[in-house]
Amino acid sequence: MVARGRKPKAIVLLAAGINRDGDAERALNLAGADAERVHINDLIDRRKRLADYQILMIPGGLFVRRRYRLR
Repeated sequence: MVARGRKPKAIVLLAAGINRDGDAERALNLAGADAERVHINDLIDRRKRLADYQILMIPGGLFVRRRYRLR
């Protein structure tokens, strides 16, 4: 729950194969959130807690066509 007049805290997940995290962070900030990029290892090692955030953003992955030359 977010108190009235306060920005919701958002976490943008970072991990291998994830990209466009900077765009996701900017979009959330523009939408009124207080966004922060956090590596998945920080969650695993409990340096950060999901419970401290109201929004979880998982950005897109690698574009498959480029890697496998699909048409």
